[in-house]
Amino acid sequence: MAADEKDRYIRSLIDKINMFELDKRATELAVEEFQTHFDSVSSSLDSLKKDMESLKAELREERSKRKKAEANARKLELKLKDDKIIDNQ
Repeated sequence: MAADEKDRYIRSLIDKINMFELDKRATELAVEEFQTHFDSVSSSLDSLKKDMESLKAELREERSKRKKAEANARKLELKLKDDKIIDNQ
């Protein structure tokens, strides 16, 4: 192999190495950016999950209170009906 062919081959290899290093760095930067976005979204999701759990607990409590109030209203309604029947006789 002639000296100029060796030089071209070496330059070709150096260019390939440089391209691989650039590709590697670009990939690393893309992964870093993705990780930043992922962490942000993950944090927001965790916050939303906590809020949802709080809202679910509040909703369960409100439903329980409503059911108790409805049951009391039915009892009072029955009592009023019974009282009116007794009063009418």
